[in-house]
Amino acid sequence: MQLVLTVGKNPLPVALSGLFFREQTSDAYLVHSPQVQDECSRILEFWKRHDFHPRVQCVSISPEPDPDTERKLRVLPESSLHFHYSGGTTAMALAVARARPKAETSYLSLHSNRILDDHGPLHTDDLRLNPVVRVSLEELMLLHGFVQVTHCNRRQVLPLTGRLAHLADVADTWRAEIENKGRPDPSQAFNYDRISGADKPAVTFRARQPEIARAINAALAPNTFQETGEGWMATLPPSSSDFWDFVNLFKTGGAFEVKVKRAFEAALEGSIWRPAGVAHGLHLAHHERVASQKDTFEADLLAVLGYQLVYVSCTTGTDAKGKAFEALHRARQLGGLGARALVIASNRQEDKASSDEALLHFEIGLPPGDRSLRILRVDTAAITVNALTDQLKAFFSELAPKPYTD
Repeated sequence: MQLVLTVGKNPLPVALSGLFFREQTSDAYLVHSPQVQDECSRILEFWKRHDFHPRVQCVSISPEPDPDTERKLRVLPESSLHFHYSGGTTAMALAVARARPKAETSYLSLHSNRILDDHGPLHTDDLRLNPVVRVSLEELMLLHGFVQVTHCNRRQVLPLTGRLAHLADVADTWRAEIENKGRPDPSQAFNYDRISGADKPAVTFRARQPEIARAINAALAPNTFQETGEGWMATLPPSSSDFWDFVNLFKTGGAFEVKVKRAFEAALEGSIWRPAGVAHGLHLAHHERVASQKDTFEADLLAVLGYQLVYVSCTTGTDAKGKAFEALHRARQLGGLGARALVIASNRQEDKASSDEALLHFEIGLPPGDRSLRILRVDTAAITVNALTDQLKAFFSELAPKPYTD
C-alpha cells in the first residue's frame, strides 16, 4: 500500500496513523506546507524511534489553493493508494483528493479515538489501547517540540527526591491547624530568608512547630533542623537536592500536589491504561526558546493514557478560571487537540465547578458536551488521598473507551 498523509500543526494523529498502517505500507508520502516543515521533521524522528520501515518522501505544497499544487502532487502513485487526511488544511486535503480521486481515504477521530473510513471504523477497539500506537511522555513532547528544562536562569530546577512525599497529608494538617488557631497565613508556617553575604548564598528555613522539624529530621538527617532561640532552623544551599523539596512541599503548596499525585497513581493502579508513570513538577519549554526563562512553565502532573495526555493543574487557591485557561492551553501544546486538562482547586469559593466549566466552555468556544477541560473543587487542606482517589477514578471513568456509534 502507498500511504499519503497531510501534515498540519497537530502532528500527533499523523504520526499515530503512520504507525497504525505501518505493516501494510511500502511507501509513505508526507504532504505538507512550508510552514510545517518542523512538524514533518519531528514526525520522521518519532517514526525512527518506532522502527518505521516504509520509505518516506516529503511533498511540499501551498496550504491554500495554488495552480502549482497539481504539478507537485504528480509524484504521488496512482494505484494502491490510501489517503489519510487527519492533518493539514482543507485546501490541501481537497488538492490530494482531486489529484488522486480513486484513493481509499481515512482519518483519525479524536472524538471516538478510532481510525474511520467511508464505511466506519477500520479497527473497532479504542486506538488508545492499541500497543502499536502507545507513546511515552517524552515522545509526545518530541512530537510537539517541547523539552524538559533542568536549569533555568534564575534557579536550579530539580525534581522532588521523594524523601518528603510521605509527609504530604500531615503537612496539610499542620497548615489547617495553624489557620484554625488564628495564626498567620498557613503558607507562612514554613518560611525562609536569604542569608546575607554573597559568598554564602544559602537559605534558612524556620519551623515554628517542633513536630514539623522532628518529622523532617527523621526523613532526611537527624541534624537537618536544629533548635535555636528563634525556633527550629535549617540552612540549605539552593544546590541541595533537598532544597526544592522544602520549597515545593511547604512554601508553595507542593504538599497538595504530592497528595494529588499519590491519588492519581492509586486511581490508575490496575486500570486498563497502565501508564508508564505520573510525572510531577516538570519544567518545560519549547525547544526553540528553551534559553528564555519567561518561556519556561511548570506542569504539576502529567500522564499518558495510550497516547492521550492528561494535564493536571493543582492550586490551593480559588482562581480555577485562570488556571483552567492555562491548563487547556498547555495540555494542547504538549499533547495535541485530543489532550485532556483537569484543574483541582479549593472549594472555599461559593462557585461550583460545573458553573465554572459552563462559563469556560462558553468563553473558550468548546462544543456542548466537550470534556477537554474539567474542574474539580475540593477541600485542599482536609481531603485525604483516599477521597481524592475516589474522585479521580470518577474522572478517569469519563475517559474510558466507549462502544463505537455512528
